Amino acid sequence: ANEAEQLKQDLQEARDSERRAKNKLLEITSKAIYMSPGLPSDSVPQDLNFSRENLSFDFKDTDMKRLSMEIEKEKVEYMEKSKHLQEQLNELKTEIESLKLKERESSLDIIHSQNTEQGTSKHSNFKKLTLQSTKSRVAFFEEL
Repeated sequence: ANEAEQLKQDLQEARDSERRAKNKLLEITSKAIYMSPGLPSDSVPQDLNFSRENLSFDFKDTDMKRLSMEIEKEKVEYMEKSKHLQEQLNELKTEIESLKLKERESSLDIIHSQNTEQGTSKHSNFKKLTLQSTKSRVAFFEEL
């Protein structure tokens, strides 16, 4: 139970970090192109203004790549944790089902399972009896 709670907490942390990374990505992509505050925009030569746009675009591009890589990494981690939790859940379900079956088992069910493990059934007993003599049949029935 503690392990399940820990895994749930890890899963929630992964979701939170994924949400923060998405918010960062949206924040970076929504920012306007950065201009230096000391200079008016018309005093900057047109060529320089163009290179600044390219430069800020490159920064945005690398930040976006970095953030998208982080998001992908967190998504993979989230999927691995999710798969691991699903496997644990399935194991627990099968264990619970087997315990339920054992609880419901009666004494006759136990005897039947022992007989099937030994390979004895009413048909095999009748077959053994028909192959033997009368004295051995009587002795066999007395043993039962």
